[in-house]
Amino acid sequence: MNSDNLFNINRHIKFLIIVFILTAFVSQYFQTKAAFALMPVNERLLKTETEHFHIIFQESLQSAVPYIALQCEDAYKTLTRIFNWRPAEKIEVLFADSMDTHNGWGTAIPHNRMFIYAAGAEPGSSIF
Repeated sequence: MNSDNLFNINRHIKFLIIVFILTAFVSQYFQTKAAFALMPVNERLLKTETEHFHIIFQESLQSAVPYIALQCEDAYKTLTRIFNWRPAEKIEVLFADSMDTHNGWGTAIPHNRMFIYAAGAEPGSSIF
C-alpha cells in the first residue's frame, strides 16, 4: 500500500472518530433535556443527598424517598463490590410520577444519572 492511500485511510478514520464523538455529545445533550422535560413543572421539586446519590423528586413523593435512597445505597454497595469500581462523583437520581408505567433508565454519559418512574406495577406485569 502506498503512502497516499495510507494517508487517506488515516484521514477517514480521524473524520469518523470526530463524527462519533460529536454524535455522542449531541445525543447526551438531548437526553439530558429530555430527562428534565419528564420532571413535572406543576409541582415543587425537592432534593436530598445520601453518601453516593443526589436525589431530585416531586414534593408529593417525599414519603417514598427514604425507601428509594435505601434501595439505591444497597444497590451501590452490592454493585461496586461485584464490578470492583466506584463512580468518581455522586449519582443523580430523578424520581417522578410523570408516567403511567413502571420503569426507568440510566446513563453514565455525561454524568451518572438514573430516572425512576414512581408508577406501581400492575397485576400481570413481569415485575408485579
